[in-house]
Formats: sequence, C-alpha cells, structure tokens
Amino acid sequence: MKLLLPEDTAESDISGGYIFKFDGGALREDEGEIEIPCISDPDPDPEAEVEDTCFSDLELTDPKSPNDQQLAWIQAYVQELHDALHTEPLGDYQSWLDFPSFVDQILLNEFTMGGDIYTRSVYMHKDRDGLIKAGPVWDFNFTMGNLTSDPETWQIESGFAGSNDWFRILFAQPEFRIAASLRWAQLRQSILADDQIVARIDAVGAPLIHAGPRDLERWPVGEGGFSFPGGGEDEEEPETWEGQMDALKQWAVARAAWLDAQIALF
Repeated sequence: MKLLLPEDTAESDISGGYIFKFDGGALREDEGEIEIPCISDPDPDPEAEVEDTCFSDLELTDPKSPNDQQLAWIQAYVQELHDALHTEPLGDYQSWLDFPSFVDQILLNEFTMGGDIYTRSVYMHKDRDGLIKAGPVWDFNFTMGNLTSDPETWQIESGFAGSNDWFRILFAQPEFRIAASLRWAQLRQSILADDQIVARIDAVGAPLIHAGPRDLERWPVGEGGFSFPGGGEDEEEPETWEGQMDALKQWAVARAAWLDAQIALF
C-alpha cells in the first residue's frame, strides 16, 4: 500500500493509502487517537432519501499524523459509503468498497464466531485510487468457542452493541448471499474442508505440545482466564491439553457444518 506523506495534499495523491478501524468504546482521542467523524445532519429533511444515521468509533490508524486535506478526504469518502448503505433504495455501495474482501471478512468472522467481530478491531484499508477493502483481520482471542460453545447461531445477528451497521446491511443483500454461498463452497473444498481444519489446528498446536500442558498445570481449567468450554454448555470442560485440542477441532468442524446448512438456504 502506498504511504501518505505529510506533504501530500494534492487530490491525485491523497486517495490512499489509509488504514482505519471501528473500535467500539475504545477510541481515545485524549491519547492521540484520531477519529474519523460521521457527518450527521442535525435537521434532517423528512423528504430526504438518506436516513439520518451515523456510525461512531471510527479511528484512523495510518497515517499517524494526517494533514487537514488527508483527514477531510478520507472522512468524505467514508461518509459517501455510509450514505450509500443508508439510501432507500440502496445506493451503489460497491463504488466505494471492495465487495469480495467484505464477503471474505464476514465468512471468516462467522466461522470463527468472535465476541469482538464487527465491533472492535474492525480494520479496513484503502490504497491510492482503490476501494475500501476489509482487513487486515485482527483480535481473535474471543473466538472459536472461547465465549460460547454453541456453534449454531449467526454472530452477525447476535445483538452485539456495535459502532456501525455496515456488515448487517451487506449481509442482508441478495448479491451478498449469492457471493457468500459461492465463496463458502469454494473454501469448503480447500482450506476450510474438515480435514484441512483439523490439520491446521494440529499444525498450529504442534509447537505448543510441551508448553500447552505446562500452561494448564500453571493455570488449571477454570482459573486465571478463558479456556475452551468444549462441545456444549452442560458438558464438562476438558482438563488436559489433548482434550482441549480435540474440543477445538470438534467445535470448528461442527461450526462449519452448521454454516453449510444455513448458507444452503441462501
């Protein structure tokens, strides 16, 4: 991605690159974090086609010290996307965002089923002369059963207190559901096939084969933080490293199977 320099002020130079994120409840302007504010009309026209609605907690993470022209440019661009998503009928939002990257982001979020997804650490980036792309992905500590062992729910419909509704709007669109269905089928034949999921967990866990049991010995299940709850709320949580790894595999395979059935209804 092209870097923005402090001296870049020309229109041809300041269309990128930017990295920003929704970070619900975590934006700290008093600590030097830079907000990209939403422009809300205090006296909306009741006949207007665009709803009077606003996002919050949108933080610019790069450039760290934007000049006035850069901050104004990205604010206007993001606002145009937001307004397109809130126009009735829906505006041409794909003129502002990279649709495939958002499809991938939502599918990844749903497969991993995290407590912070859509709400915090929701990174996006925009290169010069490019569209807004979802990612890089981040913040996966409360995922894969770490907050709930129930793999049978849409996280995007779970009632999270988010700082924006972009993902919910996208999720409801017929064109999104068609694209998500095709992409999910492709992923299930490759890196998200059941055997590939299990192999990936084994590969990531292999370097921890000695550290994992020592960690559980130092902080037993149920003490000192989060640990994997196993296959159901009423089931006893595994107390060994091997048991925890097996439970994670079972949860991931069950989650993928549930998504198979739900996406087939798209």
